Amino acid sequence: MNICLSEIKRCQQTSPRPNFIVLLGNRYGWMPPPAQIPQDEFEQILSVVSEGEKSQLINWYTLDKNARIPGKNGIDQHEYRLKPRKKGFYKEYKDWQPVETNLHNILAKAVDNLNFPEDRKLTYQASATHQEIQAGALGQKDAPEHVFCFFRDIPDFPKTFSKPGYDEMLSARVKLEYPLGLKVSCENLVQGVLDLPAHTPAKGLHEHLKHEQSRVFEQTDEESVLKFSIRCWWILSGGTSSTWMKRPGLWIKKHPRLYKN
Repeated sequence: MNICLSEIKRCQQTSPRPNFIVLLGNRYGWMPPPAQIPQDEFEQILSVVSEGEKSQLINWYTLDKNARIPGKNGIDQHEYRLKPRKKGFYKEYKDWQPVETNLHNILAKAVDNLNFPEDRKLTYQASATHQEIQAGALGQKDAPEHVFCFFRDIPDFPKTFSKPGYDEMLSARVKLEYPLGLKVSCENLVQGVLDLPAHTPAKGLHEHLKHEQSRVFEQTDEESVLKFSIRCWWILSGGTSSTWMKRPGLWIKKHPRLYKN
């Protein structure tokens, strides 16, 4: 993201027009956790997450005391940096992806409970594509003068929820997320989801998961497994493909001309 956003800024400074082109399809895009987090924001985030989530963040982010960035009242502060993936188990992206997604979800949920400015929340919650479009188009007052947008829509793109497809995804991701296996109570929860009828609609599955979540204690392995199951539901039910399309009002309101041609 650092490279992408700095290149957008460079293009805006050196290229008159066009200096930003949007190629938008049916996917919302990759949602990475931020590579750097200001020290004050990281400490605020730690104050609103569970102990288990706190351990995961501390495990993957380290304080860089050599970094000096502007802080409150003109006083410089340090920043936390995402540790590089170690060679071995996390060498392949398929192994790293569940960890990456989990970190993003923890941070995205945490900033909802904090009074961060909207542009800062975007860093924790938005996809890379969303952040780039915000920097290159939505955040620019004169965007219609130097931004071109091209929208692609695939008519046959799968938009219906498939319970068998969800079962396949959940089973595969559980193996990746919990390589040592689940304890019996958690296995029973997952099996209960898999045993639901193949014709179960997306809404029915979500209601089942939320109901089960309401029956377990917070900050437990059982709650963690159910939240993980809900994340899988979110992905397959349209979270990665339709989230951007849920934001057209923002786009049209700020830049109506971007939609014209």
